[in-house]
Amino acid sequence: MANELTTEQVKRLAKAKELLEKKNWSQASVILENLYQTSADIEINHLLVEALYMDQQYKLAQQYADEYQASFLATLELYKLMVALMLQNHQFIFARQFALVSENSQWVAIAIDEIEQHEQSDLTNLAITVKLITQQFYHLGDENFNEQKRRFELGYQLPMAQYVMGAKFLLRDPFTNPVIRASILQVLQQLHFDETVKVYWLDEQEHEVNCQKLIPIDKNDRVIGVLDAFEQKLGQEDPIALQMLSQEFQLQMVFCYPFINSVVTDSDKWAALAIARFKNQTNDIPTTSKISNWQTKLAQLSEQLLQNSEK
Repeated sequence: MANELTTEQVKRLAKAKELLEKKNWSQASVILENLYQTSADIEINHLLVEALYMDQQYKLAQQYADEYQASFLATLELYKLMVALMLQNHQFIFARQFALVSENSQWVAIAIDEIEQHEQSDLTNLAITVKLITQQFYHLGDENFNEQKRRFELGYQLPMAQYVMGAKFLLRDPFTNPVIRASILQVLQQLHFDETVKVYWLDEQEHEVNCQKLIPIDKNDRVIGVLDAFEQKLGQEDPIALQMLSQEFQLQMVFCYPFINSVVTDSDKWAALAIARFKNQTNDIPTTSKISNWQTKLAQLSEQLLQNSEK
């Protein structure tokens, strides 16, 4: 990194490190923040996050840490810093998600123990706040999409037990937006939640879902197949269409989650029909095919979501 910095920047970095050694967190963070604006380097990021954390500027520290979140998995010291930072911001679910990404079982055990202690502390010392967030989270289905999204994000501050209880209810609530429902399922997957839950789906029926068998949307073979087909057919010919269709398709797959394979029964046919729709080649669109019907339904859901987001 040193050869990427000017002589003056190297001097300022050395000064910041000296201030950190002296535990002068505030002055160090000012120098590091200025440095980071001109050289968004990982080492500077880590030092800045440490300085801000020690200076109790937790929210600002989190903003910078999130820019290089994966890099905090590199060492136990950085890993513990990220978990501690999330806990200071009462982001229990985020802390668990991050902790579980590590492949080091000893690190994970240390982190989970720390998280559980902080959860218990909040349940004891911030009981009213936790109760309020819990109520808002559990009843998000009563609200419009923007408010549902806000309450869903607020739910990251809940202890695991309260989050899971609310999640189970929201997954069965017909008024929970499909995007929120899918997002909750993806959170449970990232938390390594191993129970079977009931999910209200697009067919207006409840289905049982084994959370142990959930996979991320971007790891689904059919999703990968459609995106590859878009790339092959449009990558050179029409990159703008490629971008628009890919983005629309990825949103549609959120609606379908976790039953994507029930909707995208053939990746190549799905891609071909989607491109025909985009180009208004109506003669190429069979009106009775299952894929065509799903694409029509998902387009309507996308439009409804857009309208609800603008309210």
